[in-house]
Amino acid sequence: MKVGDLVQVQGHGPIIPAGHVWHEFMGKTGVVVSDARRIHTPAVKVLISGQIAEFDVEELVKVGEQDG
Repeated sequence: MKVGDLVQVQGHGPIIPAGHVWHEFMGKTGVVVSDARRIHTPAVKVLISGQIAEFDVEELVKVGEQDG
């Protein structure tokens, strides 16, 4: 994934006591604006719904690459 890619947030991952992290963005589309630094997990920052949010790369799929 690179800056400028159009991505959609996927609804997967472990459920935590408070629910899914960033649940308000599940299924929404945004644009990758930069790489994010995490110790063991590749991540990116995404402009989505007028906000900059950080997601693990595995939580996103590039638009046009979905199955189906």
